[in-house]
Formats: sequence, structure tokens, C-alpha cells
Amino acid sequence: MKELGTIEHSRELKSDNEASFVNPNHGGSTSGPEPKIEQERMKKFCKELASRITQHLAEPDPASPGAIKHIYLAMKKELMHPVEEHLAKPTQTLINRRLDADLMKDDILEVVDRLLKAWK
Repeated sequence: MKELGTIEHSRELKSDNEASFVNPNHGGSTSGPEPKIEQERMKKFCKELASRITQHLAEPDPASPGAIKHIYLAMKKELMHPVEEHLAKPTQTLINRRLDADLMKDDILEVVDRLLKAWK
């Protein structure tokens, strides 16, 4: 099983006014990053993740060349479709199973346990 390394997009530093937006539905209070900015960050992340998957498929494995026949994706449901959109059609056909799960903050042993139970 191949595991992708960490992919992280750092937040851009902005002035106090740029880092928040006025929400008219909540009395004009300011809140986190503007939804449009957050959407763009997620698009970039999904594109980069798809690129990393493609890179791993292209790298030959001397122990078992051409052995990747199935891809199992485990990620939040809202990320699944955008990531798949950025994959080439031949790579998309290798996706065998999808698991809607947010595994980012879980202990690695919990993650392995959840994956084994989900993909039996």
C-alpha cells in the first residue's frame, strides 16, 4: 500500500481587513476567511493531491512493476469529487473504493483500524 506524504497549503498572510469578511446575516460581524478565498485554496489542494496520486502511479516500483490495479480513496466527501475531476480517465478507472472519512486528526493506529474495517 502506498501512502501519499503530507500535502499542506499554508495560509497567505493578509492584513487584518483582508483576513475577514463582513457577514450581513450576523449583525455585520466579521468572521474567518472569505468563502471565495477558502474555495480557491481547496481547489488548489485538490489539484495538487490529484497530481501527487498521478506521480505515485508513474513511479515504477522495482518490487512489483505495474502492480497498481486499484486505488482506495479515503477523504472527506466534499473533497472526493474535486480530486477525481483532476485525475486522468485511466487513473479514475483504477478507483475501486471510496471512504467518506476525515482521518486527519486521528491516531495512525485508529486510521489503520478504521480502514481495515471499512474495506473488508
